[in-house]
Amino acid sequence: MNILQANKAVFRRVLDFTGRSSRSEYWWSQLTAVLLAYLVLLPLMKVGPPWAVKIAMVLVAVYALPLLAVSFRRLQDTSISGMWMMAFVAAGIMGGLIQAFVWLLFLGLMCVASTDGRNQYGPSPLEPDGPAGEPDEDTEPASERLAEAVVAAPAAGPVLEDQPKPGLEPQPQPQYRAPRRTIGYTLSHVFDFTGRAPRHEFVGFFLVAMWGYLALVAVVYNQPSRLGVVLLYVYHYLFIFASLGLQVRRLHDMNLSGLWLLPSFLPAVLMLVPFLGQWLDPDFWASALSLLYFGCFAALAGTDGRNSFGADPLTSDTAADIAVEMQTTTAED
Repeated sequence: MNILQANKAVFRRVLDFTGRSSRSEYWWSQLTAVLLAYLVLLPLMKVGPPWAVKIAMVLVAVYALPLLAVSFRRLQDTSISGMWMMAFVAAGIMGGLIQAFVWLLFLGLMCVASTDGRNQYGPSPLEPDGPAGEPDEDTEPASERLAEAVVAAPAAGPVLEDQPKPGLEPQPQPQYRAPRRTIGYTLSHVFDFTGRAPRHEFVGFFLVAMWGYLALVAVVYNQPSRLGVVLLYVYHYLFIFASLGLQVRRLHDMNLSGLWLLPSFLPAVLMLVPFLGQWLDPDFWASALSLLYFGCFAALAGTDGRNSFGADPLTSDTAADIAVEMQTTTAED
């Protein structure tokens, strides 16, 4: 499901608080709302005429109900009642650290994979007869890709044209799935700027890092001290440093060069130029670019199978690697 399909599905089911919605439908619609807010609404409200504020409020109202409905359906897609959305709304009203902790929990739930098959809220949105959506990276079987790789390899001997014996059917290709990457894997590959990283590795690292940051903020807030402030700054910069390799590998997973990460540092460069820094508001653009990059890293799936940066991190590429090696050996001979 792409961004246009997701927004079409969200507005088509604007009053539908039943059924289920896939991760791609939820995250594409959220990314659209964030881009609309930062690139259109906030600039209009900041420097636009008075009537622009009214237009901005109308656009917010238009998007509010569809986003609430798709949040209900996303929770139900993970076999959790959509009524829990009311608890997250209440936490938003309360504010403070409670709001931050609860909304990080909500963010994690929005990243949970769909329940396989039908649940009490309806069929899976990833199935062909589901309400909407297409298979995403965590649910799509790898058998088809591996079968193509094995078939592409040259046969080691003459091709037999005999028909299969009666009663014997070809065995289906097994589904090779790589183990899910944990926070331990990410921390052990801090200096790894090669290879690829799937969406769940990026989201898992971000959630764990943010929970740790909020816990440290809570401690410093209750017992303020100069040491606590220093620890916050150290934690912040360690998080940025540790995530650089992960972000580069996430770009590689989408078959993009790691150099695409450089635009995210542009606001910091603008702060060094007094005139441009005052005119372009680096803080605003830093926040906007951070949200844009996070949305892309969390929502965009990696390329299927091997790409120019390595093997697919979601599948065991044993068969594909063997096929590539056999083809290379044959070409050299």
